[in-house]
Amino acid sequence: MVDPGRLQFHDAVVPVLADGRYRLRVETALPGALNAAPPGPQTFDVLVGGPAPEAARIRCYPPSGSTGDFTDDLPFVVLERRTLPWERAGFGIAGTPWLALVLTRDDGTPEATLVPPAGGAGEGPAGTLRAVDLATQTRLLPRPDEVTRLAHVRESSPSDSGDDDGWQAVVVANRLARAPGRWRLTLVALDDRADLAGNAPTLGLAAVWSATYTITGEGGGFGARIAAIEPTRFGDPTRASIPTDATGAVALDWADRSGRTAPVRYRPPLVASATIGGAAPAADAPPDVTEISAGELGRLLAIADPRLLGELAGWHRQQQAQGVRAAQQHTLAGGVLDGRRAGPAGIDAESLRLAALDRWQEARLPVAGRFGSTSAPTPSGNWSQAAGSDPEKLRLLPSFRGRSGGRSRGVVQAAAAAMPSEYVVSALQAAGRLLGVPLAFLAPHPALLPAESLQFFVIDRAWVRALQRGLLAAGTPRPIPDAELDGLLEQLLPQPVPLTGLMFRSSLVSDYPTLAVRAWTGSLGPEDDPDDPRHGATPVTLLRAERLTPSSLLAVFERVPDLVVIDEPHGSVRLGVSREPGGPPVVRLRAGDATLYEVANVPVDVPVPFRGDPADGIVDLTALAAGLQTAIAAAGLAGLPDPRTSSGGLALQLLAAPVRQRYQRGVVR
Repeated sequence: MVDPGRLQFHDAVVPVLADGRYRLRVETALPGALNAAPPGPQTFDVLVGGPAPEAARIRCYPPSGSTGDFTDDLPFVVLERRTLPWERAGFGIAGTPWLALVLTRDDGTPEATLVPPAGGAGEGPAGTLRAVDLATQTRLLPRPDEVTRLAHVRESSPSDSGDDDGWQAVVVANRLARAPGRWRLTLVALDDRADLAGNAPTLGLAAVWSATYTITGEGGGFGARIAAIEPTRFGDPTRASIPTDATGAVALDWADRSGRTAPVRYRPPLVASATIGGAAPAADAPPDVTEISAGELGRLLAIADPRLLGELAGWHRQQQAQGVRAAQQHTLAGGVLDGRRAGPAGIDAESLRLAALDRWQEARLPVAGRFGSTSAPTPSGNWSQAAGSDPEKLRLLPSFRGRSGGRSRGVVQAAAAAMPSEYVVSALQAAGRLLGVPLAFLAPHPALLPAESLQFFVIDRAWVRALQRGLLAAGTPRPIPDAELDGLLEQLLPQPVPLTGLMFRSSLVSDYPTLAVRAWTGSLGPEDDPDDPRHGATPVTLLRAERLTPSSLLAVFERVPDLVVIDEPHGSVRLGVSREPGGPPVVRLRAGDATLYEVANVPVDVPVPFRGDPADGIVDLTALAAGLQTAIAAAGLAGLPDPRTSSGGLALQLLAAPVRQRYQRGVVR
């Protein structure tokens, strides 16, 4: 398996059996000692064929529906099944891939039209690509030797490629889109099309898949698009467009069940700095519902998980049982308490009887009540009336008046000995990373999450603690003081530094689903490679990286990084040409490790030849491969594959290095 961040090219992955009909002949031979005649030979017909590629499993570059300057990019499609291009014979020639990628103009005066499927012969799953005439079809379609050079296999880390094993087949187009407008990519089938390699071709190509993209005069590649996004701090109150006050809170309307509304303030868990939540609100500011909202959300998240709710309810029962046992032990040691004497160790009778009352309530509650019933508790100060004439309750609850204090220190310590299960602790840890928190709680106002934005944030610890308190308090009808829950949370989940992260909303997130976010701490120069051990950078653990919507990515780091990078996915790197402003397109020679080969710090450029008019953009692959091999031989780069015979070698030379966008503390972009 290839390490993350690395990419290896292969010419092909040929299946053991190509698609087709095979005949098996079975003959049986018996030992002579059996003295029996063997059965006669049998024959079986077997049809070998893989399923047609599904559109959902085909990715392309430029991305479908994208807009930008892709004039120097050779389009390609990525197929999850590594053997797919070689499962059949293209042009009727053994060993020739049966799939080719055709690029055509799709607006103004289209060169070809995609005719939807109608169940006719010779059409593919996506219909038929029908050029305006045979001459245009011949001009657009790669030749048989070019089709072989335009299909290869990439091997990368599964984390980079986004699939299960990191192996993917790639089919490349032979054309550069040289003019603005809409362009169509069509993957066509060439099996059973020997006519296309002869002198009597027929019009029409079976279309397996198709997509469009648009060329404009502005940058549309990964690098140009991400460089245009200015990083900011999430919910920064100093920005005029952000509707937050000095505390990071947003003004919202609260509505009760009757429909009446009132203004309130709510501060999301993503804030611009660790100190913003401590700022003083205005004197006339509406009430703050942040902790109430976070706590209620925590309770609802716990209720939504049956296992979590069950283990929380069991933990609460265990706590209460330990409190009752502690109360009974003190009662036996100090005598019968009648409400006028204090027990030993400073535990008053009221606390002990309250523990006994809790035990009675827990034992008497129906199942629904044990799992978070919100029924109002018995009003304090009227416990004698609550006892009524129930003999069990009268036995557990000696007569006393009033409920003035909380649970005693001794009872609390005894109850605290019952610790939550590992599953509960893992749920609390997940809550600390904001797992399960809806997007509306993270960004309660549209202005907090604008399109094409990259915002860094700190997770508000007070908000998270309120969420965790609500989660931990689920599963019992008995209210638990916040101080008691906070003490337990500090013991279970000490958090010396706040968690940080970024919220990235952009079409790049959907166009590049495997883009990578990484972070480091350390003193790094603006050009230092953090992966180089000489610079001593320490990687920061990425606790969470999740797409909240198709175009929104949330990443959470374990601490504040000094450098954050967003890498273009290595498994879907670009292929194309280079060009100086106003100059012709060239391919820059690369060594075996994919680095540019330079002479006196100057790259070696190989001109790109075209078939026909250069403005048409159809590359002469045969002439280009020959020119590259000449440059390789002149440079003495022994061991490099010959682009004339190796599709992987040609892809290596056409490789455009993945873009890495850096965001570094103290470095101005």
